[in-house]
Amino acid sequence: MHSRARCRTTSTYKRAHQWFGAAANGEAWSLLEKAELAAAGGFRFPYHWYQVRPDLNRSRADCQVAFACARVGLGGEALHYAARGFFRTCEHEVAKWEQAFAHLAVSAAAHAADVSGVHRDHYDRAVEVWAQLSSENKTLFDVSLAVVSKPHA
Repeated sequence: MHSRARCRTTSTYKRAHQWFGAAANGEAWSLLEKAELAAAGGFRFPYHWYQVRPDLNRSRADCQVAFACARVGLGGEALHYAARGFFRTCEHEVAKWEQAFAHLAVSAAAHAADVSGVHRDHYDRAVEVWAQLSSENKTLFDVSLAVVSKPHA
């Protein structure tokens, strides 16, 4: 195959993965409100995101899968994905909303696994970072915050 054709094909595949990844991600978030469907939605988009930008998108995908597992009560699996996503997030300079999201994923997973200290610590840290977000990002983050149980005092 001619190198220009190969580049165009690669570029087309990358755009397609971006589109499918974004569409599946949106669907996964809407499914989080319906616990019985959360796990199915949470596992759909990581493949596409990995194809586009594997480094940071893996952490985002792991956190999303952690949310999905936590939502359906798979605490051990949720902790696995949340920890992996959190540590990958820590390896990069990321936006505040991504830091808050990673903390919240760990909190949700810890709640599902009944690890109350971790649940509380990461929930509190997520809320601290949330306070620093722009109003637009706060609105988006509120959707995530609404599906995580608030720790007991």
